[in-house]
Amino acid sequence: MKDAHTFYFPICYTRFTFTQQLALYSIVANDGSQQIKVFKDTLDSSNKNCVVDEIDGQPALDVIKKYARDTIFISKDLGVRFNMALASLALINGNFQLHPRSSQFNIRLVLPDKDSITYTLNCGSGTKTVVREWVAFINNGDDLNNFFDSASYWSEFCVNPSAPKPSQSPTSTQLPTSTQLPTSTQSSTFIQSPASTQPPTFTKPSKSTQLTKSVSSQTQLSPHPKSSQTSKPKSSQHPKSFTSPFSKFRNAKRRQTNHKSFMKPFSKFGNSKRRQTHRFRNSFDPVKMNDANLFKEDVVLSDATLVSDAKFAQFYKLKSKNNIGVAVISTEDITTSDNVAFTSIVNGFKALANDSVTKLILDLSNNEGGFTIISHFINKILFPDTYPAFPTDWSLTDIKKAAIEAVDIKNPPFSLFNRSHYLTSPDALPFNSTDEFLKVKGFGFENDKNEINGFINQNPVSLPWNASDMVILTNGYCGSSCSSIALHLAEINNVTAVSVGGFQKTPLSISSFAGGQEFIFTDPNNGFEDLIKELDRLGLSNNDQAPQQFPTNIFFPFVIRRAFSIKNPNQILEFSFRPAQNQINYNDQSVRDLSIIWDQAATFLPA
Repeated sequence: MKDAHTFYFPICYTRFTFTQQLALYSIVANDGSQQIKVFKDTLDSSNKNCVVDEIDGQPALDVIKKYARDTIFISKDLGVRFNMALASLALINGNFQLHPRSSQFNIRLVLPDKDSITYTLNCGSGTKTVVREWVAFINNGDDLNNFFDSASYWSEFCVNPSAPKPSQSPTSTQLPTSTQLPTSTQSSTFIQSPASTQPPTFTKPSKSTQLTKSVSSQTQLSPHPKSSQTSKPKSSQHPKSFTSPFSKFRNAKRRQTNHKSFMKPFSKFGNSKRRQTHRFRNSFDPVKMNDANLFKEDVVLSDATLVSDAKFAQFYKLKSKNNIGVAVISTEDITTSDNVAFTSIVNGFKALANDSVTKLILDLSNNEGGFTIISHFINKILFPDTYPAFPTDWSLTDIKKAAIEAVDIKNPPFSLFNRSHYLTSPDALPFNSTDEFLKVKGFGFENDKNEINGFINQNPVSLPWNASDMVILTNGYCGSSCSSIALHLAEINNVTAVSVGGFQKTPLSISSFAGGQEFIFTDPNNGFEDLIKELDRLGLSNNDQAPQQFPTNIFFPFVIRRAFSIKNPNQILEFSFRPAQNQINYNDQSVRDLSIIWDQAATFLPA
């Protein structure tokens, strides 16, 4: 579907991350040709900036384009997927580095088809051939302690114990020869390819054994044990070490949670009215892996001065054009209270205004989204005369209708199916009854206006810019709640948009996976957006329309509410193409110095 809100991941086959310890990028050269080049190579630094002429004997640009077309799924726009196949800088927790979701051609969660890739490089003085093998990193080193053969692997990571009829263990295996697993290891354990991949004699070593013989990165840990008698999980829940390939919170009011994914603990949240469209996050933290040097980058912003730092957002002033400011909004997935986040955002914009900034660049590149109340707040303070949200509807089915009606009867403390979380459109008023809500198929706005307006009433905000004083800058990977900002500014307020990257002379989307509301089919991390648990809580588990559990552990988020355009009410935003009016191509300098991109984007501001 090419939508980061709806995808299917089998947990069996996403326990490892595969890397080639290099990253690529794309530029448009002075002669007008688009080239693939080496951004960074942690094994051979002399390859940096070399042109990649061929990959496995085919033109490099064609290979990357095909991989983006066939494999990367985070956007319906091929140009955005192309951007994410390659290296891309992003603001992460207050520092610029390679974005964890970038470089997907060279860093993969799914087992590569081949042991290695052959690159033909042109480094100025001639061509050379580089054969780079895949290296596998275990996403969680403790996983190696939780199984000792293929049968226990299948039982621990693959079988869903909550399924009505657990699948029977198949009868064959394809594991590497004589593989021995240590009883403990760090999360940075890496696994390299042996010469042989014949079925093993698979035994667990003593505690003193080190990881001296490794699992092939080309060999999949098969769910097919030799024995038909598999170990049963100790509880009816998913195994504790289970993780999704992407740990996320979704479009919901936050309540107290403290869940853990493989590498990043879920944050504790209080009882705010915060809603989120879908943080989209890897199950591994590359900075904590042996491949950390690939992601760390000494970024220099040669033409920008930092004015205010909120970590999740930074505010700069250009040196060469000192009336132009840049607001980098890296995420709406904040870990503070709403009021603290609101204050940080307002302070950043005010710092620019107080420093004589008369023109504004809003950089939304590589923003995966977060809580929609943050995007609605930004829209509100920039354009206070327009409603800050897009309407959504429930695309009603019988089971959704039953859930909405059940909330009235059971009155649970929190449910995404509660009509009180939504307002009528276009008046933004509470629904008077469930019947009224169902009659319009739940069509309306998210109900966060009182919290936003309450803060603004106590802390008046007046910013000096109008639409003609701004541009939106994006590489297209502005997803979910970030798209609520980009689309709102572009559609409702006619702010000029500038894209960066993609294919030359090809329009690029300003945002991706707009979305309205997403559920997880069943959340292994015990989150509160678990459809199966929610239906059970509402007494609907035995409803004829209620879905059954999958026999194996999966991660399966999907959209249950759709977002709509305001100007074109029948237009579903998830399926809309809104390209930027202007495009910037990377060069060898700007791909590492974002202030050069900001300086180029400034040329599209009115004088």
